[in-house]
Amino acid sequence: MFDFNNNYQKIQELIRNYRTIKRNATELFDEREIYNHQKAELFARFGNRYGNVGDSEARVYTEQELTQLRLELANSAGLWPLIKSMLGFGKSQREVYRELMGKLTGLLNFMEDQIRECRSEADTIWYKLQQISEEYTQAYKSAMCYGGCTSDSDWTSYVIPETLENPRIFLGDLLKPFMTEEEQRELSGDGKILFNLCRDGEKIAVPWGFLLSAPIQLRIDYGTRTTDRARQILQSIIYQTLRSIPQYYMEFHFMDAVTSGNDFRDFIRLQQVKKNDIVMLNRKVTGGSYHLAQSYLKSEDISRGLTALVQRMTAVINEKAAYTTVTEYNAEQGMDAWIPYQMIIVQNLHEGYSDSDFKNIQYLIENGRNLGVFVVILNNVDRWENESTHSRRQDLESCFSAEAIQNLFRIDVGTDISSTCVRGVESDFRHWQTGGSHLEFIENIVEQLVAEKKLDNEFQRIFDINAPFGQMDSTNGLHIPFAINQRGDIISYSLGQALNAHGLICGGTGSGKSSLLHMLISSIVMNYTPEDVEIWLSDYKITEFYSYKTNTPPHIRFIGLSKTSDFSYAFLDKIIDEMNRRQTIIAQADYDYKAGGGKSNITSFGDYRKVYGKNSMTRLLIIVDEFHVMSQHAQLETEYKTKLENILSEARALGIILLLSDQAIVDGLRGLSDKGKKQIKARIALSNYKDELEETLNEKEADKIRSFIHMKVGEVAVQTIQENEDREEVPTIERAMAIYINGTCRYNVNEKARTIYHAEDYVPDVFDDRVVDPMKIEEIDQWEKENVISHRDGSKDIHIYLGRPVNLGFALHFPLLQRKGNNIMCASGTEEQQMRILRAIISSFARQSDFSVDIMADSYASVYREYKPEILEFGKNYPEIRVHDDLEDICYKIVETLEIIKDRSNTRKQLIVWLGLDSMADILADERNKRTPVLKKAEEKATQSEVSESVSEEESEKTDFNDPALDEFSALFGDMDLFGEEDINEEEPETGKEAQTSYLYDARNDIARIIHLGPTCNVFNLVIYDSASALRDFREVKTLDFNHKIAFPMSDYEAGEFLDQPRLIRELSGQLAYYHNGRSGNRFVPYKL
Repeated sequence: MFDFNNNYQKIQELIRNYRTIKRNATELFDEREIYNHQKAELFARFGNRYGNVGDSEARVYTEQELTQLRLELANSAGLWPLIKSMLGFGKSQREVYRELMGKLTGLLNFMEDQIRECRSEADTIWYKLQQISEEYTQAYKSAMCYGGCTSDSDWTSYVIPETLENPRIFLGDLLKPFMTEEEQRELSGDGKILFNLCRDGEKIAVPWGFLLSAPIQLRIDYGTRTTDRARQILQSIIYQTLRSIPQYYMEFHFMDAVTSGNDFRDFIRLQQVKKNDIVMLNRKVTGGSYHLAQSYLKSEDISRGLTALVQRMTAVINEKAAYTTVTEYNAEQGMDAWIPYQMIIVQNLHEGYSDSDFKNIQYLIENGRNLGVFVVILNNVDRWENESTHSRRQDLESCFSAEAIQNLFRIDVGTDISSTCVRGVESDFRHWQTGGSHLEFIENIVEQLVAEKKLDNEFQRIFDINAPFGQMDSTNGLHIPFAINQRGDIISYSLGQALNAHGLICGGTGSGKSSLLHMLISSIVMNYTPEDVEIWLSDYKITEFYSYKTNTPPHIRFIGLSKTSDFSYAFLDKIIDEMNRRQTIIAQADYDYKAGGGKSNITSFGDYRKVYGKNSMTRLLIIVDEFHVMSQHAQLETEYKTKLENILSEARALGIILLLSDQAIVDGLRGLSDKGKKQIKARIALSNYKDELEETLNEKEADKIRSFIHMKVGEVAVQTIQENEDREEVPTIERAMAIYINGTCRYNVNEKARTIYHAEDYVPDVFDDRVVDPMKIEEIDQWEKENVISHRDGSKDIHIYLGRPVNLGFALHFPLLQRKGNNIMCASGTEEQQMRILRAIISSFARQSDFSVDIMADSYASVYREYKPEILEFGKNYPEIRVHDDLEDICYKIVETLEIIKDRSNTRKQLIVWLGLDSMADILADERNKRTPVLKKAEEKATQSEVSESVSEEESEKTDFNDPALDEFSALFGDMDLFGEEDINEEEPETGKEAQTSYLYDARNDIARIIHLGPTCNVFNLVIYDSASALRDFREVKTLDFNHKIAFPMSDYEAGEFLDQPRLIRELSGQLAYYHNGRSGNRFVPYKL
């Protein structure tokens, strides 16, 4: 759901940043003009005599030097006083001139760079504002469309929603400050105006409303002149609510003892919708009765109604005792024991309400949020003024406690502009309109809800759960009892036969598709044994089959909950693998059967079962919900498009059935060839749009489709294919009502199946990319023992395990080989995500018998700062793991590691973990001229080794004269002799114990050397960066030295820098990470801490 308020905060932040940049740029422009004038003045005075100083002659100044120069120019009150002061130091006029010209040129170059940066930042802000503008405007239009607040909204037809259709009701727009049009034109450069549809002058419209699952208490203050506007706001609330809520979700109460409900007269007819003995309602609260609307138009009726409502709240409190709110209770219980929300609309409080009435209303206002009660008060402030001055109640504030008044959100309806007060914050307000009265819409609601026939289609009235399970045989096809036809007979959905190989279910939102899927699964569980039929579930919506993760019947072997393309490809591969497995078994059975004297062929699932029995091979039903997602993914890869087509054409013969489900199947089927579509002949259509019904039923004749357009919730059109006498395929369509099974009955069916099949502890194979699995070393060791091949000498490579991959493999893992590039780099992610990667890698590495791990941590590195106790705990659990967070200690360890790298015979595996390496590099750069005693000792030892003299000289030259940091220093201060022995000794005299034992030095090149050469000597490196931009901060470390890269969500720019291919991680969300080995990659969920 689009968060308008959060996006408005982002917009405001961008505008503030732009104004800061604009202010800085203006100051820079002004300052630049001053320096340009001074330079021109200086050149005019001395240029003919001493010549010009060009950009190429001007040296590059550090930021500190530039700041000092600007201070000198500012403090000297101009150029000429500065010249005089410099001449006072004995410098010649020429020297002063050329020095000043060089400084001014360098300063102007710096100013130009700063101005370009400002422009670049302004362009970035404009780009971000454009992006947000497009998303915001589209979401704004969608919200108005969903709310029925557009000029072309259809307020005539009505379909009973099966679930909460639109959870948020928008009352209107909060008009909040935005940038001026002049600022927009200045920023865009092309005069483009953003947020055109969401603007009101120099203000932006931020839609404001409430959730239908989070009750609010609202007062609408208005006067005689604004009565119509107040009525429009009330109508908008009620109409939007009625169109969004499923049956039995809410009840309305209209109270007005003065005008007989004039302001809500449109809704009085809703009182006709009342039912008794509703099984899905909580009987202790409702008694099984439901009234969509009740009106109270006399004082005594109001008192009686409010008293009943407060008494009802006592029952609500008792029922929701274990929950904080009714919303939490309903979310847990669902439509099995639903407590309807209450919306109370109160009008004309100044007359017709007793003291006890005010107390009851106050109670409902103060407690309504927890008890599921919405309160809307229409407060005509003019009528309070007309009341007798002797009345104790002069206004709304005098009616209720301060707490109740504070709970009320307020809308002040004005003649020109309205306002709101939400939690003490006032804003201008513009209300949305649903277009006045819609009596035809109300008539349709009443007609559908009142005229609805009471059908005995509830599961518990049709099936006896105590009857024996598993009495059917799927050898010749799968026949699933699931619906009642117009004659009252139970009908079945037949699949897996020659003419009805695979199935398709399509129904729009609120059509009953979800209930139908659950009924089909429960029917299979009751009628077939798990040895006869097994089920795989794939849910791209993630919510449809989530409940089967627990109390799973043994028939369900796999549940996939993901939206990624990787999962789609892996799931198709899993189906293909199962097909190949079955094909191998059938082929071998055919050979063995004939070798034993059998005469017939065994070429299919049916043949195999006839020979070897019902339980010899399970029939597999694969249910894919939101099939269009899989289809779209398959279209992106020709290989998988072909695999999907092959599954549809070949799977039936191997006992595999696909049942595809979607709200809009047109897009899903569009990606299939005619050959693939012809394999999907057993189809069920529920209430939907005309084009979807035509595609689902494969019927284009308007007359044949017309009767199905207005099907009720749960009503189905079942199409099957039969052959006539001429062996021609003839489609038949039967209309029926799907059997409704609630959550309690589903639970009982599954529970009984687990009991009778002795599967009380059964857990299916579940892939849910939102769930983080723990790292189980025992399972990894066992898997590695069975699957990782040893070398000829019996050894095995180190395998690093990171988490569960989206491709459904056992684990995302890779080997660390003794060759260059076998290092690991992780970029981006939260501290927790980084810690999960760190723990997984160290735990994998520590499975060896001979290893060591050195964690080099900058004390300010994010993951180290957040998880320092846990990281230090590594060393307590493993003596081979050491943590170094002191920079001198790290430098000492670097020198030790360099010695290990020189030893090519080293067999001990070492992992060096670098946390905050970019920050370390910044600090070490300040030590670029320091040579510690430890380093000198190491160099002397290297000189005495057997390394050839030429290599030693080359390394010496590289260390002493090719240091890029020294080159940079020389470029800045070329006229200073900083390389002589005496100068160094003067700057850093080795006096005292502290100077002799300092190990700190510029180790950047040595770190790069360890990373580059380490893996060849069994020294592997793991670098964790907070963001990919850190790669620019320490350029000595190259990404080419890291074959193994792990990425969390990051910008396209960072992804391009880190992985060279931004598209690789665009699908990352939630718990997902991405691993890439330089050639291919995979998304995965890292192990949890």
